[in-house]
Amino acid sequence: MVAHLKKTNIKKGHARASFKNGIMLYTIRFDIPLLMTNVLKRLLWKPYIIQGIAILCGYFYAFLFREEKIIDKKLGRFIRKYRYSKIIARLTNTK
Repeated sequence: MVAHLKKTNIKKGHARASFKNGIMLYTIRFDIPLLMTNVLKRLLWKPYIIQGIAILCGYFYAFLFREEKIIDKKLGRFIRKYRYSKIIARLTNTK
């Protein structure tokens, strides 16, 4: 049996999927520095620039329209601390 994996955002488009990702990042209480690391990373993925800009737009859309946060502040702090530790580990890992 062979399972073919399709790209997840093929029907809706990269920009729409990234926009929703930006909204999700707001609802899980990402802060601006973590948002910008995601945006910078996505600027390097195909289609170039579009995904990063769409994430940024989605985040600020959620901010302006005060989308409901789906996690509490304590869990938000944990997620941010965890993500920062992963970024630092990746930057200090010199293989």
